[in-house]
Amino acid sequence: MFTIKKSLSNLQIVSVALRRLDSSAASGMQAYCASGARNSATLFDLSGVGRIAASGISALIHLAQTNINTGFFGANPKVQSELEKFGLHRALRLYENEEVARNSPWVKGKRLSGTKAVILAAGKGSRCAPLTRSIPKPMLPILGRPIIEHLLEHLGRFGLNDVLINPGYLGPKIIDHLKSGASFNQHIHYANEGYFADGQWRAQPLGSASTIACMHQQNAAFFDDFFVFCGDALVDLDLAAMMDHHRKSGAVVTIATQTVDPNDVEKFGIIDCNQQGRINAFQEKPAKDNALSTLANTGIYIFNPAVLSHIPNMDLCDIGTHLLPKLLAEGVHLQVFNQPFTWVDVGCGKDFFQANMHALCGRIPFVRHFAKLGQDGTLLSEKSTVSGKADVAGPVFLGENAHIESGATIRGPVFLGPNTVAKNGSYIKNSMLWENTTAAKGAIVDGLIADGHWAFAHEYANKAAQNIVALDNIHPNSDREIQRHLTAALHLQVAS
Repeated sequence: MFTIKKSLSNLQIVSVALRRLDSSAASGMQAYCASGARNSATLFDLSGVGRIAASGISALIHLAQTNINTGFFGANPKVQSELEKFGLHRALRLYENEEVARNSPWVKGKRLSGTKAVILAAGKGSRCAPLTRSIPKPMLPILGRPIIEHLLEHLGRFGLNDVLINPGYLGPKIIDHLKSGASFNQHIHYANEGYFADGQWRAQPLGSASTIACMHQQNAAFFDDFFVFCGDALVDLDLAAMMDHHRKSGAVVTIATQTVDPNDVEKFGIIDCNQQGRINAFQEKPAKDNALSTLANTGIYIFNPAVLSHIPNMDLCDIGTHLLPKLLAEGVHLQVFNQPFTWVDVGCGKDFFQANMHALCGRIPFVRHFAKLGQDGTLLSEKSTVSGKADVAGPVFLGENAHIESGATIRGPVFLGPNTVAKNGSYIKNSMLWENTTAAKGAIVDGLIADGHWAFAHEYANKAAQNIVALDNIHPNSDREIQRHLTAALHLQVAS
């Protein structure tokens, strides 16, 4: 009558095979419920139930009331009709099929509860300069919210609420924003890679693998499989499926991969594996003709605690450069998880602008923002305004307290950061104005990321924009002069 169909991380699926479900089934189903395990869920597959008696309906109600972590799916039309007659399709957690049930927010939110996650956030983000001169890379805003905040929200969808972060470069800005994590429904522990001296924060990088070893040595952090993420990427990866795959394979390390275009392999760390997904070799940014595969390492890992004893005792030990090749050479089982997912790696200024553009155009649907839709199609954050006499063609995003004044011309995609102003007579197209910036009358800002002191062409910023154009706010002498000056300087001076 009752069979365990699947046993997964924090989830058990039980098949019920009865010609007629009545009260006698209650005790049998009760035995399969997760007793007292609030972080686990049990789903009953009712597709094997022919019909349901009134006493069976009572049994399901009692079961659901006494076991809050219980759900049901797969009821045939007869059973579904009986449940709907009493309104129980709304009162019970009743899903159409297994796939719908497993992807429901309720089930997802339990799948990885109790599992720890490390978010690596210590890096300087040199390739994103000058954006990272005053803000750490994980704090770069995507539609008004830091990258790391979007990542935390995704972790929370799977019940991954126990997070360790290693602030380094400009670390206090991460801590000041996230604090304890309570406002994000997370519990955040910080393993600082820096210190205060004479009132100034000084970063002291350890290396991505060394910092994990340090977390465990100082805090006894890891006693079960745990995740490792980079704090500068947006993802919608099915983390529960990755953990199921990891445990089923018996691997010590599982790496989430993405299949990339053969012409782009030189941009990534490439992985070669056998048909079962076991890793054979690593290649760091190989030439197209030398690449062993098109599987790119996304920097998302699951580590078994056994990996801790393999971390080399050296300064600045890196996961990709040092640890993974060492594990492979020692014959440790390393596995890939190659399920398609959205992976937006914000590596440089060009990536940062494109991530915002794609999110604004709805191409990254899991990126949530808090802006309201204005009458002209703009997204308006709190206290931001658009004059009815401005010439605006979207898509446009306005940060908190940003304003587009009468007579300004906006041609999207355009992003105005917090406290920015587009004055009467300014022209902004395909650009982003950093926070606290004013585009004065006559300013032409086209294809740029700019603030009051600098500007660079995002299209060419594949690396750090080192020789950026210096500005004194965006105040040109004439439209023609600023357009000529910016075009000539940026196309030549922005690193590519």
